[in-house]
Amino acid sequence: MKTFQRVVLFRCALLMLLLLPLCGGIVSVFAQGTTPLSYFPTFNGGINAIAVDGNIIYVGGSFMQATNSASNGGITLTRNRLAAIDGTTGALLPWNPGADNDVSSLAVNASTVYVGGGFSMVGGQARNRIAAVNASGVVTAWNPNANQQVNTLAVGNGVLYVGGFFTNIGGQARNRIAALDFGTGNATTWNPNAGGVVTQIIPNGGTVYAVGPFTIIGGQTRIGLAELDASTGLAGALNVNTSGANFGAVDAANIYLGGFFSSFGGNPRSRIGSISKASGTVTSWNPSATPGMVMSIAPIGSTVYVGGSFTTIGGQPRNRLAGLDVVTGLATAWNPNVVGVSVNQIVPFGNSLLVGGTFATVGGQARANFAVFSLAPNAITSFSPATGGAGTMVVIRGSGFLGASDVTIGGIPVASFTVDNNNQITAVLGAGVPGSGGPQLVLVQIPGGTLSLSGFMYGSPNSPGGTPPIVPLPPPIMV
Repeated sequence: MKTFQRVVLFRCALLMLLLLPLCGGIVSVFAQGTTPLSYFPTFNGGINAIAVDGNIIYVGGSFMQATNSASNGGITLTRNRLAAIDGTTGALLPWNPGADNDVSSLAVNASTVYVGGGFSMVGGQARNRIAAVNASGVVTAWNPNANQQVNTLAVGNGVLYVGGFFTNIGGQARNRIAALDFGTGNATTWNPNAGGVVTQIIPNGGTVYAVGPFTIIGGQTRIGLAELDASTGLAGALNVNTSGANFGAVDAANIYLGGFFSSFGGNPRSRIGSISKASGTVTSWNPSATPGMVMSIAPIGSTVYVGGSFTTIGGQPRNRLAGLDVVTGLATAWNPNVVGVSVNQIVPFGNSLLVGGTFATVGGQARANFAVFSLAPNAITSFSPATGGAGTMVVIRGSGFLGASDVTIGGIPVASFTVDNNNQITAVLGAGVPGSGGPQLVLVQIPGGTLSLSGFMYGSPNSPGGTPPIVPLPPPIMV
């Protein structure tokens, strides 16, 4: 590094040392990533469905192959419409049941993956449009045998809710919506009997929301949206004409709807809008997406993430993916710029956002059909070991490390470092001794700022007592 850069870094370190008692030992640079994480795989066909189980990410769609990132070997593997990914490393897992036609929906319960779509075979077994696969990738005996396409699966109230085009499933006549027993695969007595296709089901406590181009459901006229009693299947009082709505999500206060419409409930709403759960009326929230349609919605805290085929939303140009303010409906500054056909699915995953669809690039990076964004503040969260001398290998963990240009510990440049991925750096301590004793700062210079965490102690890496534990994460402070 050039001399003037070293001076600036030293002055920053000195300032941070002075501030540490005030900031709990950690300084972070907030940056909601618009560049997707680089260590996740890509796929040669569209992704329609994403489900998570602990640290495993399951994806389904129309793809036939998946390619590991360069950091995971870069190998292309056969994955027929179903695949599993390690959520920490981004590597493809051996789980590989395969389906003979497109997968539309996934859900997970008790480590079993439930698969819906237009297929007739999964894992070499005859399974018409719905199947269950265990954590080893083996198809179970569970076999509800739907007679037509399954569009949506959702776990809630001890059953698996299913929606689609079918008129028979789980051994019973069930028009386009049903609840299935996890043990037997049989349809339960719950039978709202939809008079049109169901495209999404959202369990929400004792209420089950159904979305789709139906006009009758639960014994009542309901156009596009219905709240169904989880016990009886009867339609509740909510009655807003949402013709053209196909996708939805809920948070504590609102029901969010997306699709291809220009109004609902008598209010102008282009492709997206919301309804108050308390009053059952259309809210003033009006992001107005054009053209195309909204295909996935994920409310997370103060932001509503939206995917689809639109190019404008929330008053700003946003190609196929956007974050919207939960109060105003205006687009946030987050703008990953998806180039392709559409974003089909958005799923929160810890401090990350999983995005699947039919696209080529995201945030200026080649990310065929699958992308993962970090939503966490960039920060150093831990390092191990927490003591050592010249030549000691130190693993630094956190987020926002991609593009890191410099690492120092105790003001001494490390001898070498490797950015393993966005969440980990492996560094080797350089020669030298800090100018002062006591806990030392670990500094990582990244685009847009410097990350810091105090607590490293210089000394023998093999001192009595062994390797100290990883430094715990103090509360982050944004600067």
